[in-house]
Amino acid sequence: WRGNISAPRDAPLGQYVLNVSARDLYGNYGSYGIPLEITKATLSFEIEDLKNSYQIGFETVSFKIVVRYPDSSTLKDGSVNATVSSGTLKSTVLLKYEGDKWVGNYYLSITNPAGEYWVVINATDPYGNNGVEEVYFSASNLYLILIVISFAVVLAVSVSLLFLRRRRQQFPPAAEEYDVRA
Repeated sequence: WRGNISAPRDAPLGQYVLNVSARDLYGNYGSYGIPLEITKATLSFEIEDLKNSYQIGFETVSFKIVVRYPDSSTLKDGSVNATVSSGTLKSTVLLKYEGDKWVGNYYLSITNPAGEYWVVINATDPYGNNGVEEVYFSASNLYLILIVISFAVVLAVSVSLLFLRRRRQQFPPAAEEYDVRA
């Protein structure tokens, strides 16, 4: 014989004895006590669509996370957040439950530093079961540098054209265009 028993998510923590008993058709009877301990469940994470690299000032880090109990059921109520850190920068994103996922966004503004970012995802249900996951991504400002260089080139060409135009207007017309009579 085989069977499964599961404790509810709000079961009191502690040490217990599971008594298993059996009786056959002839009246034979037996029982056995199995010690067990109920502890908090450790939640696990399925992180979707998190890239390895982002562009500062142009991209948003979108968190889409499925949080699961050990029995593979989904966490639907509780709290899930992602703390994003890089150097001295630290920001927490509170995720919302939408469509079987916990979702939230972190915008990489132009003031964010380039480099490695460390994300700690933390989930807790109303009964104190929890889980933690760490992920990393990098952020660069390559696009921002290209835009600054492009802007500088456009500005330099514009100033050069303006300078040449003004310089051309300062010279008097050629002598042959004048009617010189003595």
